[in-house]
Amino acid sequence: MDIFIDNKRHKVPKNIGFSGAMDEINRVLKKQDKILQNIYVNGKEIVENSILKGQNVKLIEVSTRSSRGVIIQSLGMLEENIDSYFNNLDELLSSESSMVEYEKLDELLIFVAWTYSILIALKENTAIDLIYDDYDDFIFEFKRAFEDANQALEAEDTAQLFDILDYDLGSLMSGIEENIRVYYEQAEKEELRKDIMN
Repeated sequence: MDIFIDNKRHKVPKNIGFSGAMDEINRVLKKQDKILQNIYVNGKEIVENSILKGQNVKLIEVSTRSSRGVIIQSLGMLEENIDSYFNNLDELLSSESSMVEYEKLDELLIFVAWTYSILIALKENTAIDLIYDDYDDFIFEFKRAFEDANQALEAEDTAQLFDILDYDLGSLMSGIEENIRVYYEQAEKEELRKDIMN
């Protein structure tokens, strides 16, 4: 079996099965601090829920990304979607219906959770907290507002929930919007520095 990781052949023991090959690939990626992006088996891309029906695996090709590469991509997506947060919130707040649209509220909270995970990943994979000495406080405040929003949702206190989404999280989202270019540039600089050193 041949294994290529980012177009470089990787030697593996003979007669290694697919499961053993995947263990080896994961070991290499962990050592290189990379994340699996795509996997091809015998030239065919494997997508979520794909099943290998007892195929004779002769070739495994994987492409990877670094953690910072994923963060850079996520920041780009975040920048594009912050306006949607405010638009969706405005739509909910200005709705004349007495029925609360819980599905839309869930979508907003999922977006908030995703945003929080990006902020954490940015801290763990860059030196952003050296640029912003209050970055840890910002993350703590964001987490607290998110937890308060979830508690208000569970208690079905929509007035409190809308206040948190509009004022607390709204203010924090605006702060992200103002600083996102700096976050992006910092992650890009660190990724470029890493590439130059390797």
